[in-house]
Amino acid sequence: MKGKLKGFLRISLILIIMVLATGCIYPAMKHVKQGEVYRKAGQFDDAVKEYTISLKYDPNYAQAYYKRGIVYLHNDDYAKAIPDLTKTISLDPGQATYYESRGQAYYSMVDYTAAISDFTKAIELNPANADNYYRRGIAYDNKGDFESAISDYNKYISLKPDDSRPYGKLGRIYQDKGEHNNALLNYNKAIQLDPASAKYHEHRGQIYVNIGDPRTAIADFAKAIELNPSYSPPYYGRGNAYASIKEYQKAISDFTTTIGLDAKDAYAYYARGNALRSIGEYIRANADYNKAIELIPDNPEFYAKRGFIDLVLLEYDRAIEDFTMYMKLDQNNARAYYALGRVYIRQEKWERALTLFTTAIKLDPSHARTYMWSGYAYFKLGQNDQAISAYTKAIELNPSDAQKIYVMRSEVYGALNQWDKQRADLVKEQSFVK
Repeated sequence: MKGKLKGFLRISLILIIMVLATGCIYPAMKHVKQGEVYRKAGQFDDAVKEYTISLKYDPNYAQAYYKRGIVYLHNDDYAKAIPDLTKTISLDPGQATYYESRGQAYYSMVDYTAAISDFTKAIELNPANADNYYRRGIAYDNKGDFESAISDYNKYISLKPDDSRPYGKLGRIYQDKGEHNNALLNYNKAIQLDPASAKYHEHRGQIYVNIGDPRTAIADFAKAIELNPSYSPPYYGRGNAYASIKEYQKAISDFTTTIGLDAKDAYAYYARGNALRSIGEYIRANADYNKAIELIPDNPEFYAKRGFIDLVLLEYDRAIEDFTMYMKLDQNNARAYYALGRVYIRQEKWERALTLFTTAIKLDPSHARTYMWSGYAYFKLGQNDQAISAYTKAIELNPSDAQKIYVMRSEVYGALNQWDKQRADLVKEQSFVK
């Protein structure tokens, strides 16, 4: 009799627990379902409220945490999404989707290491899902692990061969690595799959510029412009292609269009300035360099180009300011010291020029022009032996462009009454005359 009573009590207790559990689970599920209705209707705040109420009934309801985390993810509130998704995983660690979603949150927070870890776990749990290879590839790509990115993009391609995106990603990686043939192969495939992509045509055009085929590049840039006339990069790319074949007016037109589409593109002003400089429009070029510097005040090349305009316009004080800034921003660039030295040559400040040329030679002992102007400064200071040595080194470094240097060295020989050597240099100078 006692045994039967114990059995009855045990069954009754189990039933009571089941009833109580059902009483919690059903309202929890009900609120999650209502949350889904709100979420699908775009009423995200109401959806979050429903998921939160659900968790009051069942604090261990994985789906409620997951659904709420997804809403936070959708709203770019990653700081809230990650804890909810982490709780979901702790309650139900066997679902690839949970890791995938948290991986996306980590990626958006630029935590590529954590994102890669989650995408890797998602792949482990569901290796047939191609998208996680693509997502992990992008994370590797942004982290700078290009070989791993290439591997993941190729795996994605093996699972989804008709998607143009990984080919575009591979094209850009190979382009950055200087592997132009591989880059072209991938952009060709991307364009085959998505011929309406202006970006693919623009990127391929840039490769053609890099390999010295500007006219083919111009055709690609033109196609990109046809596909998306309000997309500025192909105008900029085509402008550079035109400039490379000295069609400066066309280049200026394209850079002007680039600026019209993106008035904050400092490089478009810089490029237009270069084109204007090439046709002798120094005042307009100077204005463009001014604008480029205003937009990006720490780019040394902008100051360098403006400095050379200053020299042409005989604005020596400003040239000194510009080349000094060039030197400050790029302290190991021999050309910066050389450029400033050239200003002091114009001002006949020979010792200052020599100090700068000496530093330039230490940084780059292969630049013939630095030796040439060093020789000139030595000559002006009466240091003729050093002048001859510097001129001789300049000729040795660049014998095919030594016409002017022979004339300059002949002056020194003349000052030393070494007439035979002077005549020899003048004969060599004449050999350059066609």
